[in-house]
Amino acid sequence: LPRARAEYDRLAAFAAARGQVEPLDHCDVAYWMEQLRQEEFEVDDEVLTPYFPLARVLAGMFALAAQLFGIRIEAADGAAETWHPSVLYFQIRAVEQPGEPILAHFYLDPYARLGEKRHSAWIDVVVSRSKVLRTDEAGSARLPVFCLSFNHAPPVGETPTLIPFREVEYLFLNFGYGLRLALTSAECTTTSGFAGIEWDAVEVSSQLMENFCYDRATLQLISSHVETGAQLPDALLDKLVAAKHFMAASRLLRQVFFSQLDMSLHHDLEEITESSILALQNRLGTKYSVLPLAPYDRHLCAFNHVFSGGYAAGYYSYLWSEVMSSDAYASFEDAKTVDAWEATGRRFRDTMLSLVGMHDPMTVFEMFRGRRPTTDALLRRHGLQP
Repeated sequence: LPRARAEYDRLAAFAAARGQVEPLDHCDVAYWMEQLRQEEFEVDDEVLTPYFPLARVLAGMFALAAQLFGIRIEAADGAAETWHPSVLYFQIRAVEQPGEPILAHFYLDPYARLGEKRHSAWIDVVVSRSKVLRTDEAGSARLPVFCLSFNHAPPVGETPTLIPFREVEYLFLNFGYGLRLALTSAECTTTSGFAGIEWDAVEVSSQLMENFCYDRATLQLISSHVETGAQLPDALLDKLVAAKHFMAASRLLRQVFFSQLDMSLHHDLEEITESSILALQNRLGTKYSVLPLAPYDRHLCAFNHVFSGGYAAGYYSYLWSEVMSSDAYASFEDAKTVDAWEATGRRFRDTMLSLVGMHDPMTVFEMFRGRRPTTDALLRRHGLQP
């Protein structure tokens, strides 16, 4: 909270120096945050996006996964029917096993189609790994199949699809979900899909992969300017990292507020009335916010995650998964040689990707890291700790 207050005071001073006469109200904060972000970091999507042709990002992401996890991702177009000509089909092979067996298949539906697809990016599980539901053709287990869906703009003429950096992060994030489906050792659907994973750990593989978007070596793999072929300059990466740290204490505090609000709504309320719910929201808002909540604040009416979105009493898992994924990613940062980097990837594959769902995630994390997770790496990743 003290760090968040310092961020707010700095924002208020910035606004006052540019003509804001009244104290900042809730409706002012987002505007001035964007003004400050643009002035300090100048991270312009129009500058960044040409560095990320979709084909280059995919090739680099697949190369990273191959290096870390001992797999090969290869095109398998024509091996399965697709619902649109632009949909791609891939298979994942275990290159360190005899015969390089196929572990999983996945579809990639990259482009927006008005009226057919919802917005944003997501993963769908077609089937998860199952020994019980195997067929003779499948061998010892039915192989997992998933679909990664995005809404990128299709190529125009000779201009390839270029994606903003935030969509690069979405790509890595959703691919991380898919890696867990592909590399699990679970043999029944209750543990091989997402439903069998405790909320505490369901985001770990996706958030871990997203962290690699800020790794210099990874950026060399996935960036190539559409006109010059140049990789993303270090100066732009430094700005991306600085932008990620912008108002970090305030953003983390807001997630703590949402997590506590969700848990209290489902655990602490003895009487469920409009007044009791709003009183709880305001009490926690005072505790976890620099600005007290506005009298008209009714964001609970749209807090779908904890009512209809499956995260009832589980919203905390977003932040706790980030604690675990940040700590896990720190082990890659500590690996100073290629051999150590690859060994860390294999260890993550054989623990967090392979065993979560069958075993308690804390036990599996200790198998990977040799200890329980701490918040130190999370705070470092947000620039709140050296």
